[in-house]
Amino acid sequence: MTSGSPGTIWVFDSSPLIHLDQLGYLAHLPALIGRALVPPAVHAELSQGRGRPGTNAPDQPWLEVRAPHPERIAAVQSDFAAGAGETEALALALELGGRLVIDERRARRYASQKGLIHAGVLAILSAIHARGLAARSPAEDLELLETSGMYLSGALKADLLAQLSAKEDNDAPGWV
Repeated sequence: MTSGSPGTIWVFDSSPLIHLDQLGYLAHLPALIGRALVPPAVHAELSQGRGRPGTNAPDQPWLEVRAPHPERIAAVQSDFAAGAGETEALALALELGGRLVIDERRARRYASQKGLIHAGVLAILSAIHARGLAARSPAEDLELLETSGMYLSGALKADLLAQLSAKEDNDAPGWV
């Protein structure tokens, strides 16, 4: 994985942090990435309802809150209809030239159209498993994600499990 350099900026939407909190893997992020940023709307969403999954994320010392410029937010809003967290995360990643961690398919398509490098929680999960940091098997983690409401098609699960098996066999690097 080439993303762990100190200068690399990763901007997070809320759902990947919620899922990583559910799995108990938030503490592994500093080993996988450079700087982790969230916009204020994502921070606010994660801070609501103490005890819910994701509410441990705002307390992480490695997670920085940074607001995108209002003009960048307006530009994203004019191109793409999304919630406040997704909009601000997209705007911040575009503004900083950072990488984006977001799960919503439409937002990932928009990020691709804008030339952003992006990943989702499954890419992070893959890196955690490839580096031997996981507490459970890949299949158990995928089952926990599904139990928490994340939809994973049978084909996607099979592909991910095959990739993780190949990485273990080949000691291949983690996510991009």
